[in-house]
Amino acid sequence: HNEEMIEAKVDSISNQVREIIEHYKEVEPVGLPGAPIPDPLPIPDLKHSRPIATLMLKNATMNGLSKFKVDQLYSNLASMQVEVALKYTKLEVLGNYTLSTWLSRSAGGFNVTLTEVYLEGVASLEVARQGNLEATDISLDISVKDIALDFKNLGFLGTVFQGMINTVGTFVFDSIKPFILSEVNNNMRSDINKNLRTLKQTFPNSMPPIDLALAAVRKMVREYGYDPYRIEDYKYNPGIVSVELSNIFVSGLASFYRLGNLTISISNNSLLLGVHLSTRRLHGSCSWELTLGGLLSNYGSASFSVEYLEVNTKINQSLNVRHSPKLKELQLSLGNIQLRMNGLGTLDYILELLSNVVPNLLRYQILDAIEGLLLRRIQDTLDLVDIEKEIESHLNELDDMTNPNAPVEEVDLADNSLDEEYYDIVF
Repeated sequence: HNEEMIEAKVDSISNQVREIIEHYKEVEPVGLPGAPIPDPLPIPDLKHSRPIATLMLKNATMNGLSKFKVDQLYSNLASMQVEVALKYTKLEVLGNYTLSTWLSRSAGGFNVTLTEVYLEGVASLEVARQGNLEATDISLDISVKDIALDFKNLGFLGTVFQGMINTVGTFVFDSIKPFILSEVNNNMRSDINKNLRTLKQTFPNSMPPIDLALAAVRKMVREYGYDPYRIEDYKYNPGIVSVELSNIFVSGLASFYRLGNLTISISNNSLLLGVHLSTRRLHGSCSWELTLGGLLSNYGSASFSVEYLEVNTKINQSLNVRHSPKLKELQLSLGNIQLRMNGLGTLDYILELLSNVVPNLLRYQILDAIEGLLLRRIQDTLDLVDIEKEIESHLNELDDMTNPNAPVEEVDLADNSLDEEYYDIVF
């Protein structure tokens, strides 16, 4: 029992994540720790017959399948589909051959070297009947740029083999291609589903898991006190006129939902996260005080609403997590703005008219100015984030989620913050 506990601890998801983190600290990382790709892969015996000779390949293995580089990866989290392209500098098929004619026979070792190999795959996940995630289909294809042959001890039959050489390389590749794809497919799907089954979380099939995750984040935003959100008091004093805003609150920030796709792509050892979110109507209020020349002053209150706030952003994170994330793109869009004033009497109506017309007319100019300022502020904050430390701080939670002794957690669709809010927003 103790040995099983030690083995489970060694194979825990937290240790796997730590291995991957260390792996991508290398300058040119090759392969992926724990990748479910057999290497070497035994190849069934092959027979290639021509009118002048018969070639038998036995005891062959494909070597190098685990030594890949991730060339491209793209995932749309809403559709739960992943597209990946792996690149190999070379793959080698090693084994023994027998070349026979009606006059002579040669035997020895052989090496078929495939260079610049490209393995492409598309994997899909779905919510199974029991509520767990599972990989249902993995489509794979493999291509090669060049094939080199090396057959030992051909002797007299070397001249015969020269007549076959143009077809042998293609024959070997075409023969082993279906087998390789089948083995890699079966191993990957089996390993993915094995890991997914350890996840002590079930999902309904009525909505994508990413939207359930966003609903949970909305709930967290409220619980952590960010909705309503209080903004720091603001004072503007350019000269004889002084404006002071206090008790500034904004509500509705936790009403965000997925407007477009949430995507993850990997290229050149960097991860790019694309997020497109929007809120419902935002409401705000504040107290204000207007002072003229330090002598005359007036005070009152104001309230405002924004039809929506839309955010489209892309964040780049090196797979070497010693580097901080970079905000590559930030695009904002605002709906109609409305303001209500109280405290200036007749001027309230004039200010309301101006504030309701001018910001809407100058919306794009205002957003351009805000985007640049926000991008710099957000990047300053991201520069202080220790991604490796943040990951480490949540690894125990991952272990708890995959603990075989932990109870299975079901998403409670009766929870308004998860289900009804989702349908209110999306539909």
